[in-house]
Amino acid sequence: SAEQLDVSHSSSKALKYAEAGDKTNALKIADVLTKSTASLYPDEPGEHIPSLWVLIERVWEEVVLLTESSTERKKIESFLQQQQQQLSASYGPLFSDALRRLQRLERSSEKDVMSDHNSFFKRSKIGKSQSKANKSKKKKS
Repeated sequence: SAEQLDVSHSSSKALKYAEAGDKTNALKIADVLTKSTASLYPDEPGEHIPSLWVLIERVWEEVVLLTESSTERKKIESFLQQQQQQLSASYGPLFSDALRRLQRLERSSEKDVMSDHNSFFKRSKIGKSQSKANKSKKKKS
């Protein structure tokens, strides 16, 4: 059908943007594809509709890989959860892979922050200890 071709073409375009690192355009297309497909087929799982969602989910997975900030990830997660709740009765658990990936990215970024935090304080302690040692050497001289 025409809708299927349009979703296929648009998702392909979004994936190309994502592969090129153009998160802004990939995100815009993913958002429009999701909203338009959801509004066209809110609860009519015709034969070709599940394949459209597979394409859209793939785009979201790629977009998620490009997200860098926690704020951005939370915004996308909220949007996908909302869409999932609205559509799950008709289409099953859409966006599960993208949502899991978002949660993994968020957990790993929290670990990175703690790691950076801990290594900063370890360096600071070493630096302070060294400066104290230098001061005590000067006093002895």
